[in-house]
Amino acid sequence: MSDNSPPTHRAYVISQPREKGGKGFWHEVGVVWPHKNGNGFDMVLCEGISIHGRIVCTERKEPEPEPAPPPAQTRQPWRRPQPR
Repeated sequence: MSDNSPPTHRAYVISQPREKGGKGFWHEVGVVWPHKNGNGFDMVLCEGISIHGRIVCTERKEPEPEPAPPPAQTRQPWRRPQPR
């Protein structure tokens, strides 16, 4: 964390599902860096949030790159037809 490296994981609190068998909602609450010696992690939580329950840390995924726009088609300028 001190070397300005990006976090390697994201931290989420998982809420209980409203219905039995339903899925819980994942609330992102912070980011995680591994210790340099490999024996633990530093977790930085977002300010001003109340946390309780299960915290899950997952590997951070880079956002998908935007797809490139299709190549522009070359169009000829419109010309008025010439009288015959």
